[in-house]
Amino acid sequence: MQSSQHDRRRKGDFLRLVIDIPRQPMPLHVPLAVVRWTHEQEFGVEFIRMEPKDQQDLREVINRADAKIQSYEPPRRSTNKERKASGT
Repeated sequence: MQSSQHDRRRKGDFLRLVIDIPRQPMPLHVPLAVVRWTHEQEFGVEFIRMEPKDQQDLREVINRADAKIQSYEPPRRSTNKERKASGT
């Protein structure tokens, strides 16, 4: 996550989060989270309290993203030998 220069987070700060996820009808709500690390304007949080429905929705989003990553195959580049053989 990132914070603005005027709103720096410190390790140990408690937060309430609302997370908008593309193509999700409703945002996820995290009523209680704590900042675990910071580096410049970035910080990482641990979710402490979250409704079961939001937990399930988050798992589904992560699983879909993971499946896309696992099935991704980068475009194959043709070699010089293949280009010469095809005349391009």
